[in-house]
Amino acid sequence: MTEQEWLACRNPKTLLCSLFARSRGKGKPEVADLSEERFRLFAIACCRRVAQVLEFGDTYALDCLEIYTRKRLREALMKARRFRRPAGTSASNGLSNVDRTNRTATFLAQARSLASSAVWSCTKSKPTQAAMGYHEAAQAAESIRLADDHTATPKLPGPNWQPPSIAELTVQCHLLRDIFGNPFRPVVFDPAWRSDTALSLAKHIYESRDFSAMPILADALQEAGCEGDEILTHCRDESLTHVRGCWVVDLVLGKE
Repeated sequence: MTEQEWLACRNPKTLLCSLFARSRGKGKPEVADLSEERFRLFAIACCRRVAQVLEFGDTYALDCLEIYTRKRLREALMKARRFRRPAGTSASNGLSNVDRTNRTATFLAQARSLASSAVWSCTKSKPTQAAMGYHEAAQAAESIRLADDHTATPKLPGPNWQPPSIAELTVQCHLLRDIFGNPFRPVVFDPAWRSDTALSLAKHIYESRDFSAMPILADALQEAGCEGDEILTHCRDESLTHVRGCWVVDLVLGKE
């Protein structure tokens, strides 16, 4: 894969395959090392895009994974699986018992089941396997869209899951690039840029998931001496979507 292909790609599977190869040492030697837990963070970000149909247990499972996986992976996975299990049962029962003559209700039941299954994928031990939960999350997003689309032909959902839309897969590619950055242009972060102001802003952004302060973070980094175009542009580009695991925020916080 070339850098141009990386930036233009609209298929998460293609990007993930490229990253998987690099994580196994099959990529170019000059690219930055990949933290495997970033694969899980990508799947979690995809699941949060369908948060409106997630059960409490599913949401709590995602919280557990985000909070604990970096240092206490086994504990995080056990907690997440324990809280997600009844949520999955509830979503499955809802799909089994839904009135299938009701188009909207059936699509929403499918969305809940798919979204819960995507959360379950996030709890897999290998982060590279967890990342594949993106596909079910994208299917869930498409089911939600169809449930809300009252202008569509009143067609009942078929027995097969809805294929994900290109639009949702494209958004997921943006999320993946926000987490992994551009592997063709590795960034060297100078600890001197980690000023008190920059660190405080990054902590707030990370903990609150409020990324509206990203341009302010860029100002703080620049005041501390950072002139790296990749970093400053990533913070100031209003067209970008940021999520927990954003490579710039994690660099400031010193996360792998």
